[in-house]
Parts: sequence; C-alpha cells; structure tokens
Amino acid sequence: MNRYLVSVLAGALALTTSATAATLDDVRQRGVLLCGVGEELPGFSTQTGPDQWSGFHIDYCRAIAAAVLGDRQAVNFVELSDKERFRALSDGEVDVLTRHTAWTLSRDVSLGLVFAAASYYDGQAFMVGRELGLVSAKELSGAPVCVLAGTVAEIDMARFFDANNMAYEPVVLEQPGETIAAYESGRCNTVTGDASQLHVTRLALADPNEHVVLPEIISRKPVGPVVRGGDDRWFAVVKWVHFALVNAEELGLNSANIDDLADSADQEIRSLIGTDGAYGEILGLSRHWAADAIRAVGNYGEIFERNLGQGSDLGMARGLNALWRDGGIQYAPPIR
Repeated sequence: MNRYLVSVLAGALALTTSATAATLDDVRQRGVLLCGVGEELPGFSTQTGPDQWSGFHIDYCRAIAAAVLGDRQAVNFVELSDKERFRALSDGEVDVLTRHTAWTLSRDVSLGLVFAAASYYDGQAFMVGRELGLVSAKELSGAPVCVLAGTVAEIDMARFFDANNMAYEPVVLEQPGETIAAYESGRCNTVTGDASQLHVTRLALADPNEHVVLPEIISRKPVGPVVRGGDDRWFAVVKWVHFALVNAEELGLNSANIDDLADSADQEIRSLIGTDGAYGEILGLSRHWAADAIRAVGNYGEIFERNLGQGSDLGMARGLNALWRDGGIQYAPPIR
C-alpha cells in the first residue's frame, strides 16, 4: 500500500474517532486490559488458580492485550454472570466482553453495545449414546428427545423435525439438571441444546466416550467479543485482532514460525507481521500489533485446537468454525 495513502487514511481515522477513542486511551494509561469473561465453561473459560485462567475466550483477552499493550499477561479477568455481563460493560467495569454471548439483533441495537466479530459459531445440536450407531441427526426419526422447557431449543427442534418429515417424542423438562438426569436414566435417548454445552455436558457423564454429539447444527448462534457502542477506534481494534488471528491461520503464520517470516516474499504476510505498510498506525497501534497477538496465543486454528479441538478434552470438530477454504465459514478481510 502506498505510504502516502496509509498516512491519509490514518489521519482521517484519527479525525473521525478522536472523540470516541476513550477505551483505547484508558487501557494504555491503565496498562491493563479489563476483560469480562464467563463463569466456568470448560474449553471456553476456566479458572485454574488465583489469576490463572485458560480457554478459548481467555485467549481472546490475551490476544487483545498483546496487540494493544504488547503483553499477553496484562489482563485482569472479571468473571461475569449472564445477568451482570451487559451492565458491567455499559458501566465501564470492563473494556471488552469475551464470554459466551450470542449475537442477536436486539442485543446489537438496543443495549448501546456492539458485537465486534463472530469468533465462534455455535448452534443447537443433538447428543446420543454411541451404542445407537447414529452418524447424523437425520437418523433420529421417532426418537424421544429431552429438551428444556420454554427455550428456543424447543422451537428449533420442532422446526428441524418438521422440515425433515420426521416424527419425534419431545420429553420437555423444567430444569437443566432434570434434562441430563432423564437422558442418563434412559427416559430419552437423545438430548438437545447448544453444541458447545453438549460437549461440556458429555465430559461430565460417567463415560464420556459412550456419548457422541451429532454433527448437524440446526440453529444459528454466533458468539463473539462485545464492546460499548460509540467508540469506533476500540471497536476496530477488537474486530481486527480477530481478523488478524483468522488471516494468520490462512497464511500459515503461527506462534512458532512468525519470527522467521518477517522477510517473507509474500506481501500479505509482511503486512500482517508489520514489516510492510503502516497498518498498525491506522488502528492506533504499533506496527507489530498483529505479530504480538499471534506470538502470544497463536493463530485462530491454534486457539481452537488447544481449547476445543480434537486434541483437547472436549474433542470438538472445527465444523462451521473451519476456515472458508476448508468448508467452514470463518473468513477475514485482508490487511492491505
């Protein structure tokens, strides 16, 4: 990219966001990112000791801290419940919310908050006993299915079975614990809910290997980091940290090789690393902001595999969260 054009773009962005760059300034002055994370959800957010956290959403906090402050450890994790999360972000108690929060129109429009990206595509799925030998949810015709009463899952399940001309027996229960108890007792041979939660639930069963989450995702539940509305610069920073992680995987950049590719012949790699073009300046960050994030937590694929993938306790397939070229829908605009 022409250096003059980069300079013009950087100046224009500074003018249009000077009144709304408060969060980035606050984080820098404080020297610590305040990151809102969820209560215990294995693979996504787990506290392993005092100030010790791990998980997919935790790594996003560390990536943002590394990009902005150059230090993956410069994070204070603030555990927030479903009820507390949006108020805490609105009131400035946290700078960004990375906990498992679904992106919907009402949340995106009516709360004064904005979703920066879809870092994880979740959705409703079905879990069955391995002894049934099923490989697809389209083989569930006639199955008794445990579902939580009064939830969207109940509606989406009915829509799925109707769309596929399959009969089923809904076993509707009032409490989450009752749903799993009914499944374990054999009252139903199938249970439905968010795919992420089903994988977590499977780990808690007596023999996790005897249960399988079927591959179909029958509803849409994009999850991603949330920031306060009206702060365009901070919104751009959080959004492009995610895009940098996805671009890194597509370009073959990872935490192990990033320091060896600074002089790559590939201009797109050099742009991402920061050795070609002043793209970090457009965001108000250092030239090597993306390299710092990738060095801190790895690319998107590394984050997924470490916390959720086949080699983790959850053993989840990439599914929709694979790159677009690999059959998924994770896709990032280029840095240019």
